[in-house]
Formats: sequence, C-alpha cells, structure tokens
Amino acid sequence: MTEPIWKQLFSEEGILVYEGFTLNDKPCGEGTSYYPDGKIYQQGIFDIKGLINGSEYYPNGNLRFRGEFRINRGYGPNYPVSGTCYDTDGNPIHGGFHIERSGMGYPVIKWPEGCERIPREDRPEVPVLMWADKEAQT
Repeated sequence: MTEPIWKQLFSEEGILVYEGFTLNDKPCGEGTSYYPDGKIYQQGIFDIKGLINGSEYYPNGNLRFRGEFRINRGYGPNYPVSGTCYDTDGNPIHGGFHIERSGMGYPVIKWPEGCERIPREDRPEVPVLMWADKEAQT
C-alpha cells in the first residue's frame, strides 16, 4: 500500500491550488487548498471527494465554515454535518443548518441566513480523490 506524500499541486496555468498530503496526485490527509489569488479556500483533513474535517473560507479571506463533513457516497461533494457557519465578515451565525436530499440523493444544504454561498465559478479547481484511486492503493 502506498502512503500519502506531501506535495504541491498546480493548475494548468501554474497556480498553486493545493499543498499537503496527496495520494495519486490528489488531496489525501492534512492539507490546504487555495483560491487563484493565493488566499486559503479550505484547510484541514482531505479524503474521498474533498474536505472531511476543517475550515472553509470566503474569497475575501474570512472564515465561512468550520467543522466536520460527511463523505457523500452518492452524487455530489462531501457535505457538512456539524460545525459553525460564519457571515462574510467572519461573525458566527446562530441557527445552524440542515441537509435535505433531492430526488437523486444529492445533498442540499440549507445554510442559515447570512452564510453566503460561494459560487461554483469562484471555487478553485482542486482535484479530488475518488473511490477507484483509494481502492488501487489497497
């Protein structure tokens, strides 16, 4: 079995998108992903389909969410299951969030008012470890 190694990953344009432990050139273990301008996007522990425990930041650099994510075994990315949401100024939001399922099982996160969504086009393109990548190592 191959062990994760510390590595920097870059976009096709040569911009740093991730540094930390990797498996098959994809985030796996402790690491940090970045927005194109170099600000932190996510920081913590990465595994199948992305972040599983840690923090996510707004493009302005302020904390958006800190907590745990569940590995989504269906369609879509991992989703938060416990933690704290923050507004764009970095203030904690009271009221929590909950998860709903669409008809195909895709998780729909209902964030509390004030926890702004990060548009897909603003999120960095960070490769994700998938089941086949992980299974190939066992």
